[in-house]
Amino acid sequence: MPDIALSKIRLNDVAEVRSGFPFRGAIDSLPPGDVMVLQVRDVTVNGSPEWPNLLRKELPNSRAPDFLRGGDVLITTRGRRNDALALPVPPGEAVAATNLFVIRILERTPLLPAFLAWQINQRPAQDFLMAAATGSHILNLTRPALESLPIVLCDLEQQQQIVDLASSIAQEQVVLQRLIENRQEQMDALASTFLTGKTIA
Repeated sequence: MPDIALSKIRLNDVAEVRSGFPFRGAIDSLPPGDVMVLQVRDVTVNGSPEWPNLLRKELPNSRAPDFLRGGDVLITTRGRRNDALALPVPPGEAVAATNLFVIRILERTPLLPAFLAWQINQRPAQDFLMAAATGSHILNLTRPALESLPIVLCDLEQQQQIVDLASSIAQEQVVLQRLIENRQEQMDALASTFLTGKTIA
């Protein structure tokens, strides 16, 4: 990869941070409906939400919902990691749960959502967010802390190269993890022969 020319800015220079939908009480207690609700468990560093498995609820009428868009970046707000996910186009109306922030990149900003999510998931950003979080037992990410997160910009071609490289590495990790699991299954089968006296087929 060629040398990358970087410019350092803060997140609120290029994006707007919004809170998730203000649910009151447990989401599970809401009546069934047509709106998909993305929760913390649906935000993973690699991959995209499993849309068919999301809860579909009827939203209360107290506030007009700001439905999620393709290109929004979701980030978890609680815990010792704040995982981020660049959202593909939802297959219908969807909102984020209360304990998620929605990052919406400003129009005409040369920043790929996947590149922003990648930056947030890296150690420098995670260390910054952890240091800025509040709370002693359970850390909570505040909007001002997230808005002040330093990020870097490079040209769009280089952003895409980094995103592609990160995707390739993630796929390699999945393959390696499957190989490790297969090897462990082989070892378990071998150990079983010593207990049962049966021959491995």
